[in-house]
Amino acid sequence: MVTRSHGLSAVDHRQSTREGPVRGVAVHRGVVYAWRNNVGSTRLACYRATATGWVAMPTLRRLPFTLGSTEIVVGDIVTGASAGGSARVVDVVVDTGTFGTADAVGYLVVADLSGTISNAEWLQVGGSDVARAGSISAYNIGPGGRVRWLSHNFYGASNLYRLYGATGASPAFELIPDEG
Repeated sequence: MVTRSHGLSAVDHRQSTREGPVRGVAVHRGVVYAWRNNVGSTRLACYRATATGWVAMPTLRRLPFTLGSTEIVVGDIVTGASAGGSARVVDVVVDTGTFGTADAVGYLVVADLSGTISNAEWLQVGGSDVARAGSISAYNIGPGGRVRWLSHNFYGASNLYRLYGATGASPAFELIPDEG
């Protein structure tokens, strides 16, 4: 029903950047999102409905880190100390350790990557070393499956509702509104 009312079937089947059936549709805070395989079916791509048609959400990147010594926060620009590449932080996940004890291990979800951030180089924020970088990779959702979703706030702040999804074919994912 949502598919037809938003023109998803008619629009998507004419597009050359995706293939196969629509894998899921979600409405989050009044915005409609849809998922389809990309051409070649190597990953699941997310699209956002706009007044001018469907717009592909940008592919975010996962940047693992170790030896985190200074807290990295959403909105920070991290820069590779030797390669000089930079990216904007849209989410921070600490798996073990803490920044306070300089042993935080986890990953950053980043957007707007410019240049190269190399494996094992120091990440800097504002010119200060904050963590050691791992190998950056595209944050992709595997192709196939059927997207099931939940809009929820695990953070306790009114502006941090996120869309959580699962396909049955890949690990669960989080959609960060306006980011990807």
